[in-house]
Amino acid sequence: MNKEDLFSITFILSIILTRIYLYFWPISNPIIAGLKVHHWMIGVLIILIYFIISYFKEEDVIIVIFAVGLGLVVDELTFVLTGGKNHADNYTTLTIIGTIIFAAIVLFCQKYIFKFIPLKEHKKK
Repeated sequence: MNKEDLFSITFILSIILTRIYLYFWPISNPIIAGLKVHHWMIGVLIILIYFIISYFKEEDVIIVIFAVGLGLVVDELTFVLTGGKNHADNYTTLTIIGTIIFAAIVLFCQKYIFKFIPLKEHKKK
């Protein structure tokens, strides 16, 4: 499987699986030091971890890590931008359409995103 397909499949699956899991098993967001932690925050943390380990791990591993982190961020982006307050707000028509649009933008811009992923062929340049 090429790197672009691996990224696309992992990215889409991370959104779909997150949506399915939270729909059937809604959980309260944990509160850490008074901050309500949403899964977009975990996605940002995963992306930061990706940048730290990207020079030490195999390319397929870092592509999967980056795609999962970005998928978590994109999944909740419309919810955050529309000021969602509760679990039901994440499943409104607006948030679902917004998530589809943001996911499509990421997939459309994938070749440009790959310029920022430190893969071996980019490191040699």
